[in-house]
Amino acid sequence: MPGQATADLITDALSGMSANSWQKLNINTFESVWTPLAQRPTTASPGSNISAWSGAAWDSRRNNLLIWGGDIGNEEGNEVYIFSGKSGLWSRGSLPSQITSTSGIEHTVDGVMNAPLSGESWDNVVYLQNVDRMAVIGISREGQTWRDPSTGLFTGPYFWDPSKADPNKVSGLTGSQVNPGAFPDVIGGEMWQNRDKPMGGLGHVQGTSAYVNVDGKDVVYVTGLFDSLWRYTVHDLDPAHDTWERIGSRAASGEDGWGSAAIDTTNNMYLKTLTADSFGFWDLDRTTPNREIKVIPDVEAGTTPPDFRNFGVQFDPILGAFMLWDGSSSVWLLTPPDDLDSDDDGILDVATGWQLEEFEVAGAGPRIPSGYTGVYGKWLYLEEYEAYLGVIDSVAGDVFLYKPFGTDAPDPDPDPDPDPDPTVPEPGTAVMLLMGLLGIVASHKRNQRRT
Repeated sequence: MPGQATADLITDALSGMSANSWQKLNINTFESVWTPLAQRPTTASPGSNISAWSGAAWDSRRNNLLIWGGDIGNEEGNEVYIFSGKSGLWSRGSLPSQITSTSGIEHTVDGVMNAPLSGESWDNVVYLQNVDRMAVIGISREGQTWRDPSTGLFTGPYFWDPSKADPNKVSGLTGSQVNPGAFPDVIGGEMWQNRDKPMGGLGHVQGTSAYVNVDGKDVVYVTGLFDSLWRYTVHDLDPAHDTWERIGSRAASGEDGWGSAAIDTTNNMYLKTLTADSFGFWDLDRTTPNREIKVIPDVEAGTTPPDFRNFGVQFDPILGAFMLWDGSSSVWLLTPPDDLDSDDDGILDVATGWQLEEFEVAGAGPRIPSGYTGVYGKWLYLEEYEAYLGVIDSVAGDVFLYKPFGTDAPDPDPDPDPDPDPTVPEPGTAVMLLMGLLGIVASHKRNQRRT
């Protein structure tokens, strides 16, 4: 691929892609930006930020993918990793904190108010557009989220300021880095804020979340242990104004779900993966706590979908359906029935007639690596591009762009103050014509079914 200056790698890639095709974007590897071994809290690999039960968020202001998490059984680094949608390069957002323990509760050495302990973030990482922060709503450490050793109570969520990212600063206070004697010049970036307003439920193990911007307020819908649905509203950067509301309970079957979730902005519905073969949804227009509706979708004869709980789920407002990805080269489309309120009582409650279709995608697509636990929050819909990003492979850190069928490549101007990267290879544009036609056929097939 010839070198060419560009302000936006994703826009360039989409302009050369056929509908229903993949394009790998990353130029360097995830491994190349890992924290040096001597500055890690353990000797384990930061690769678990991708390979483990972890989430990611899309910083739409800077065109960056932010990933945070890890496997608590080995790697304990709390640094954020960044993939630039403009340059195609991975970078590190900070150095990790040293950890210690008080009264049997682990925490960073500068205290719970200054930096979070790492953990399995599942689908609990979101970007808050109005306050310009990445938010980690909760984690699981053997089933529990962050705890304050002075009280023994839950704490969090934690907000991270992307404008303060610096690969050579520790994310908390000065002196909280690993091995300060050997690295005395490292200073604190003070990047984190502990809101100390935890969800009122039992924790975030196997948790899901989805973000929506409501009248200039950042709103996150969250499920945790035992599948209660909560609404978390961030009014501004003062955590005293944060509010939590419990608005839904788990399905009448009593089943606990896990995986990922998205909001259908057309029907105002929160949908999440529930069990290996089912989904669940809540009507967000309900004003009182309501039960999750369990959905077992209709699948084409002879098709056996993988475990739904390993999927990433996003809503496509153009297709009016949910796009799912399990880390492989295929994507799946989950389409709700046209009438979700068949008894006309104003409540969305139709559990039948949901259609699930698999689509083989053109291009050299992703492959699920060994030891991969699932996608969870590492599948993102980029509204400004009408396209998707998926993250796979804990060493290479491959980031794949997916251009869905039924859309045209947009021409956004997401960077009001362009700072183009000087040398970025132009993405390949060779996609077979026959495979490009697949998108047209798939779109036609779907339209036939819905009419």
